[in-house]
Amino acid sequence: MSVSMAVILATIVVGSPVAQAKRTLRVGTVGWIVTKFNMNEAVKKFNQMNPEINAKVVVFTYEEVDKIMLSWAQGKTLYDIVIGPDTRYAMPYRERDFILPWDFVFEKVPREDFIGAFLRTAEIEGKHYSLPFCGEVMALIYRTDLLKKIGSAPPKSWPEIAELAGKLTLDMDKDGSIDVYGLGGPFVDVPLPMIDWIIWGSLKARGGKLYDDEGNFNVRSEEYKKTLQFYVDMRKMGHLLPDSHVNYNIARDAFKAEKVAMLATWHSRLIEAQQILGYEKAYLAPLPGSVENGTFTAVGGGIFLPRFGNVEDAKKFALEVILSKWWQNWAAERYGKMPTLKSYLADLKEPYWGELVEVADKSETLPLYVDAPKMGDVIARESVRALLGMKSVDEAMNKAFKEIKDLRK
Repeated sequence: MSVSMAVILATIVVGSPVAQAKRTLRVGTVGWIVTKFNMNEAVKKFNQMNPEINAKVVVFTYEEVDKIMLSWAQGKTLYDIVIGPDTRYAMPYRERDFILPWDFVFEKVPREDFIGAFLRTAEIEGKHYSLPFCGEVMALIYRTDLLKKIGSAPPKSWPEIAELAGKLTLDMDKDGSIDVYGLGGPFVDVPLPMIDWIIWGSLKARGGKLYDDEGNFNVRSEEYKKTLQFYVDMRKMGHLLPDSHVNYNIARDAFKAEKVAMLATWHSRLIEAQQILGYEKAYLAPLPGSVENGTFTAVGGGIFLPRFGNVEDAKKFALEVILSKWWQNWAAERYGKMPTLKSYLADLKEPYWGELVEVADKSETLPLYVDAPKMGDVIARESVRALLGMKSVDEAMNKAFKEIKDLRK
């Protein structure tokens, strides 16, 4: 074969569709999303629809989030789309110009179809720097069999929660030790400040405000301190699962093990409890007052679009997978994750969805401070100290206020 013919053949082969290299799309995500959103199947479908792209899932931990930001500071990225870090990082990411807004999605999906609070989670100066892929609201999950045993309906007020927590703290075998605690929840400060989210959600449901008249986050208001004191008192009286502060899984695992009667937590915990206990033994109710006032809502983590990666294919992945009905409703039906688009809810069967959407639309989201991660961590640390009796509520919130008052909005 002549040299010229070899060159021609090589050119044909290299230029053919078969030989062209596929574009790589690195989908970075925390581990639980891989399972609860069927991420491997989602990527497989996406690759079938887009044969020119090779999307692949890469799992990282919450502890590795700082590594992602470090790569961005160097003008590169470990992943082309980042799913899972807390949306409280949106402000510092955006301030340093690391991420791009998602507003292009409104050309394909009507803005009004999004549940309002979920869309507001990372809205900064009118643009949206995190794409909501699921939603959670604080609710009360309860053991229906235990309530029936004492002849009580689900609590409809905060005094009723306190009363029931006492009645449902039980020594079942009469051996002098408690077998069932009336109340539990993820009252933890690390690795995520979940105690904040319980307090903020409870405060909002009780008709309180998170911000003062000047828009500053206000941990020293009487309403805020009374809300934290409510849970401190539950623990002092022995009605709150005592090690709820140790690990965010302890309370929900105790509920599934029939050692907790009521759980203040994300609404989605209901389905996993029913899978263990049986459908007839567990159900949920909105936190008292939350239908009227809202509560605290989160979106399961942020989805960020790094400006340094394969941006166009990441956008395509968002439209074809993250905002698709099959993907969002798959997680809703199996794990209780609320879809972010109202039009998708019509296909879900449980009657509580309509009420939860009403709650979500009125709810608060994470404070959009540049220093939001530090603010949340400080408040959570001091709240846990108050819960454990290491400080009074006044002392703890005064300490938190001193540390957060100069943080940047």
